[in-house]
Amino acid sequence: MVIFLDVDRQVFVLYGEEGKMEVPFVKASHLFQFMGEKDALYVTNAVEANVYDLINMVQGMGVQLEEASPQALSDAKYIHNTGENTIFISDGLKFEGKYDIKVYDQAMANIVNTTPILQKLLESKQIEIIGELKRQKVMQEFKKVMDKQQALQEKADAQLDSMILNTKVSDFNGIVGDDIAEEMDITSSVNTRNFKTEEERMAEQLGIR
Repeated sequence: MVIFLDVDRQVFVLYGEEGKMEVPFVKASHLFQFMGEKDALYVTNAVEANVYDLINMVQGMGVQLEEASPQALSDAKYIHNTGENTIFISDGLKFEGKYDIKVYDQAMANIVNTTPILQKLLESKQIEIIGELKRQKVMQEFKKVMDKQQALQEKADAQLDSMILNTKVSDFNGIVGDDIAEEMDITSSVNTRNFKTEEERMAEQLGIR
């Protein structure tokens, strides 16, 4: 049995043959009902995950998985943008780049079947419907992008910390003066007569009126 000590919620989360159970800290004596005199492994920091999370995790570590058919993993379908830009469909639906993957369930299928813009985007392959294997590959690519961005940010933060530590207050004396602060006019006129909504622009681009 594995026990997770959820300090924030003040509960024991037990994982055993009977499944998942929770026991509040104030009822710790009730643990005898589940454990008896047996020892258990307990952790204080854990993340719940499903099978797809675990598969993505080991793939992110560079492990080459044995080939499996999509049916062996899941019959679920997904829909996403194949490009980097945001595709705006309506106030309630937009695809923010190819990593914004949405479940293609019956509700989404109904939206596609009744939305000419989405049908046109599918025909032009600007949006595609994918299976579980393709979703995993896209999310693995997303993880690499995020890891690279994090590494660059950590490097930038380290450089900034080094600059701060090596800079004296006296170095800034005389740099800022009253003559630098000049009044600026940042107003601009907007021609609202030619304003178009995102839906109108997308429909015009795809030739749908």
